[in-house]
Amino acid sequence: MASLTPTGLETITYGQQGWNAIVTANMQRLNAWLGKLLPLMDNRSRTEGAVPMWNADNGNWEHSNAVQSLQTELEALKSRVAALEAAAEGQPSA
Repeated sequence: MASLTPTGLETITYGQQGWNAIVTANMQRLNAWLGKLLPLMDNRSRTEGAVPMWNADNGNWEHSNAVQSLQTELEALKSRVAALEAAAEGQPSA
């Protein structure tokens, strides 16, 4: 029998003894993964613009304000570029 990566699921061959224990262990692994993924599909658990991120410390999906942070950073960069362009226009050419 082989172990598949990255899932850790184990393969079985036809007629293999102990197949029931292997299938049971595979189902438990799949249930654990699905338990982590299903909350992502529930739109009631998300807020506007929130990006779900996995928190390994507590084993839950949490909201991240990554999109809002990027938008704020982009606006700050636009303002800085506009200020630099304005300053460059005001300089006499050499």
